[in-house]
Amino acid sequence: AHRAVLSSQYSKSFQASKCIDEKDGKSMCISKSEMAPWLALDFGRQVSVGRVVLHNRGDCCGDRLRNVDVRVSDTLPQNGSRKFTGGTLLGTFTGPSQDGRKEEIKSSTERKGRYVVVQINAGKTSYLNLAEVTVWTGNPFPALKSCTVYPFFHFVGLTATFLNFLVKKKNVI
Repeated sequence: AHRAVLSSQYSKSFQASKCIDEKDGKSMCISKSEMAPWLALDFGRQVSVGRVVLHNRGDCCGDRLRNVDVRVSDTLPQNGSRKFTGGTLLGTFTGPSQDGRKEEIKSSTERKGRYVVVQINAGKTSYLNLAEVTVWTGNPFPALKSCTVYPFFHFVGLTATFLNFLVKKKNVI
């Protein structure tokens, strides 16, 4: 992503960029304990998002990942003290999760926005700690440079190209 932003940062060792460094399980981002901590991934431009996978930390505290909203928005939350209602809700994860699990949040309809916002709304103070966040988009070009993006149409295009190649070579399937 162009960048990732946390509502607050537990320490320099656990900064937001650790959630998009593709080192799943080797690093993590952690917020301070807040009422509604959040992580936002900044795509730098508006993209269509259909699915987000949250890679929970593996060493401990997996049950902290609960009551999660994933929203796609053109604005960021102001702070980690209250629930963000901007943008469009992609989906929720009630939880609780477990150490090292991957939790998928998806929608049958893609949502458009510049930011993907992952927020815990536990009704009490909590930490947001994730090992990695993977975003899936229908955009035919990867929207993020440093975050894993799997565009569906890209795979369809490769398959069609390969099939055309076989037909031209008279290797009919």
